Amino acid sequence: MATRGWQGITQTDITRRELRMAQMPARRAKYRNVKTVIGSETFDSRREADHWLQLRALAQNGQISQLRRQERFDLMCPGPDGKWWVVAAYIADFAFIDANGKLHVQDVKGGQATKTQLYRLKAKWLFLQTGIEIEEIQ
Repeated sequence: MATRGWQGITQTDITRRELRMAQMPARRAKYRNVKTVIGSETFDSRREADHWLQLRALAQNGQISQLRRQERFDLMCPGPDGKWWVVAAYIADFAFIDANGKLHVQDVKGGQATKTQLYRLKAKWLFLQTGIEIEEIQ
């Protein structure tokens, strides 16, 4: 009778599998972005990291303030009880205030393919809810 499941597995089998997995090449990112580390911060792409450095320089020069990464905006709708319910969230790459006091919300995009349907939906929802238009950085 053949054994099924983990009954016939030995430590040697597990070690061999781990070695095979370690030798496999890393998977390519869906949009061919390369994760980038600057200091202790990890960015989803080189383009995003470069834009962060530009924004930090502007902040250090006093041209912008309250520079933030991965800023969360709750997307809400009215519930059956009359209260507002958080249904989803949009997480912006960057948010900051310019010298005139205007809030800027930015998302770094690699191209047309990265504007998914979900991203477009959340961008419209955020605009309808708050009036904030997302600035797409190419």
